[in-house]
Amino acid sequence: MSASQTLIQQVKDKLQITWSDTDTDRYITDITNSAIDTIKNKLGIEENNFDFSAVGQENNIFLSYCLYVYNQEECNFDDNYRNDILQLRQKHLLHQYKQEQENDS
Repeated sequence: MSASQTLIQQVKDKLQITWSDTDTDRYITDITNSAIDTIKNKLGIEENNFDFSAVGQENNIFLSYCLYVYNQEECNFDDNYRNDILQLRQKHLLHQYKQEQENDS
């Protein structure tokens, strides 16, 4: 899945990148695109077109993860955001369970 320009701009804003050049834009786009699958996996999101640019906890976690990757500190992300990840994972798993129950009815 490819990131929207809105999400890429949010990542640039989080990283306080105010300039635009080809190398930087490509690097930020790569970080953003790879973070989509990583965060979907961490949070248990199965929805293919989940919008990480929408305001909410998922957006906050996503942008924070991109900040960690940009600073080459992603190895510390899970420890620092464990509680948030678990809360959001539980939320998404419950949502999926409810959808499965409705489909079975």
